[in-house]
Amino acid sequence: MDYLTELFCLVDDFCKTFEPKFNQQRISHQANKKIRQRKASVSTAEIMTVWIDFHQIRYRHFKTYYLFQIKRMLSQAFPNMPSYNRFVELAQRTIIPFSAFLKTQMGQCSGISFVDSTALAVCHNRRIPTHRVFAGSARRGKSSMGWFYGFKLHALINHQGALVDVRLTPGNVNDRHAWKDMAASLWSIVVGDKGYLGKELTQWLQSEYGIHLVTGKKKNMKQQDKTPFEPGLLQKRGVIESVFDELKNLCQIEHTRHRSYTGFLLNLISDLVAYCLMPFKPGVKINVAGLPARGVGNVLDYPELTLNNAKKPCCFRQGLVLISSFPNSATVWPPVVRRGLQDRLSWLHGKCRQSGIYPVLHRFSLKNTACSSGVSRLSHSSCQISAKFSVVMTILSSF
Repeated sequence: MDYLTELFCLVDDFCKTFEPKFNQQRISHQANKKIRQRKASVSTAEIMTVWIDFHQIRYRHFKTYYLFQIKRMLSQAFPNMPSYNRFVELAQRTIIPFSAFLKTQMGQCSGISFVDSTALAVCHNRRIPTHRVFAGSARRGKSSMGWFYGFKLHALINHQGALVDVRLTPGNVNDRHAWKDMAASLWSIVVGDKGYLGKELTQWLQSEYGIHLVTGKKKNMKQQDKTPFEPGLLQKRGVIESVFDELKNLCQIEHTRHRSYTGFLLNLISDLVAYCLMPFKPGVKINVAGLPARGVGNVLDYPELTLNNAKKPCCFRQGLVLISSFPNSATVWPPVVRRGLQDRLSWLHGKCRQSGIYPVLHRFSLKNTACSSGVSRLSHSSCQISAKFSVVMTILSSF
C-alpha cells in the first residue's frame, strides 16, 4: 500500500466517524427555508487528502499542483475530481472537519515544552493601504525580522517537535497574552524567548498550573538562580524555529496570494495537519529516564534528567568549525596555518577555562595532520566540542 492510500484511509476513517455526529448538530432550516445538502462528486475525505498531499509534496502553487498532479498524474486514484474552480468552492466545506482532524493528530505534552510565535504576513508593507482581503482582521505587528501586516501564529511543541497547541491572533497581540489559553494543556516546564519575560506571567503560571517558565534574561536584569538543566534547554530553544522554518519554507504556510479569509484558514489548517503527519520532525534528544508524570512533580526536581548532547556546552555563539576526523585525507595544512591554528586553539582553551567550561582540547597536534576540506557554520545551540574528533579547529567570528 502506497503512502497516498494510507493517507486517504486515515482521513476517511476519521470522516466516517465525524460526519454523522457533525450533521446531527447542523441547523437544517433557516428562516423557513430548507438548506440543501446534496452530495458532491468528490467526498470530504478526498478533498482533505488532496490538501494534505499538496503541502507534503512541496508544490508552490496549489493550482499547478491540482491541474498537473491530480488531474493528470493521479487521475486513476481520483477519477471523479471536478474542475479547479469547483474544487476550490467545495474545499470550503472542510474547514470544520480539518480543524477537528488537526486536534486528533496533535501530540501530547511531555513535561518539556517550547513556546514561540511567528509572523504570517498577508501582503507587502507597501501594499497595506490598498489591501482589502484582510482589511478588517489583519493588524500591523513587529517581530524580530521587522514590521509586518497580518497575523501571528502561536505554537506550543514538545521536545519531540510535535505540535501540542496552536493559536491564531492579529499581528499586534502580545505574545504573553496569547498563549494563556493554551497553558491548561501543559505541565512542568515551558521554554520561551525574551518576549515571554514578565513577573506576573511567571507567577500566574506557577500558581494556576504549576508551570515553571524558563526564559532568557536581558542585559539590565539581575542574575537569576538556575539549575544546570535550564541553560541547556535555553540552548535548544531554537528547535521551535526549525518547526516554523519547515512550516513556512517547505509547507507554504505563508504567502500573499490569498483571495478570501476561508482560503487562508484552509491553507493554514491543512498545512498544520501535513506537518503533524510528517514521520520525522525536528526535536531535542533528551534522556527522559525518571521523567515525572503529570501532577506528580516538576522536571527540574529530577537531576538525572539531562540533555544528551548538552553536557559540554561551548562558549562561543557562531563561528566556522573545521573538524578533522579523516587521517587519510589528501589535504594537508601548511606550517604557517598550523602554527596560527595552534595559537588560536590555545587562546580559546584559556577563555573556556575562565568561563568555567572545560572542552576536550588538552591534547592536540597539527604536525603532519591531514584535515578534511568540509567547512560548516554551526549555531550556538548545535555547536559541541566532543572527544570523538581527533582535532577540532575553531576560528571565532564573535566571542
